[in-house]
Amino acid sequence: MRVFPEYRPSSDTFRQHVDRARRLGLIPVFLSLVLMLAAPAGPGPGLWSAFGTTLGLHLLLWGSTRLAQEPNRPTAGSADRWFPLLLFAVQTGFGIVMAVLIWKTLQDLGHYASPAEEVVFYALLVSFPAHRLIRIPAPGEEAGRRRLRWELFFRYLTRGLTAILLSLMLTNLMRDSTGKIGQGGIIPAIGLWVVTVLFVLGCVTFFIERALVVSGPVQSSRSETAPPGGS
Repeated sequence: MRVFPEYRPSSDTFRQHVDRARRLGLIPVFLSLVLMLAAPAGPGPGLWSAFGTTLGLHLLLWGSTRLAQEPNRPTAGSADRWFPLLLFAVQTGFGIVMAVLIWKTLQDLGHYASPAEEVVFYALLVSFPAHRLIRIPAPGEEAGRRRLRWELFFRYLTRGLTAILLSLMLTNLMRDSTGKIGQGGIIPAIGLWVVTVLFVLGCVTFFIERALVVSGPVQSSRSETAPPGGS
């Protein structure tokens, strides 16, 4: 399977994408260090795990890049096949660690994350890289249609989950110390969820409509443009 041709060591853009991945990985490194220094009771196992995971990904990226660019090694010639997927995995790992650090920081600052928020948040963490991976072109007409249907599915899934997560977070901000929404916040909460439900229903509708169009018969451009009954 040909994935991310721009990530291949033989590509002219190879070095640019590797440098971008390294710069992206610096964000969770410094973020975890700042949180470790700011922790009043000292860094916990979660922060140490995030810091160690990020450093491990940096070492993996450094070693694999050296291996892919070493002409005397037997794996150098096949680096175009395995390195793009590895770089994608490292980028995804950096993004996941950074998102989890921010999410846990919000909770440490006082934001109560309900079980529904946790489920939606981690579902988003899975859906974003899956959406990116499924966008890889597939050979063949039927495989291309199937890939496009999955691409549409993940596109509208991420949009719907994002809207639900934001609504859940805003709803929690409206709650008082007892966990209930006061009378002044009931109408805004209802309005927020009405808009959210309509948006999610719109995502479902657009997905079904476009998936049916993709699954329909393909007409050639000549049959679509040719006038009826003549040349």
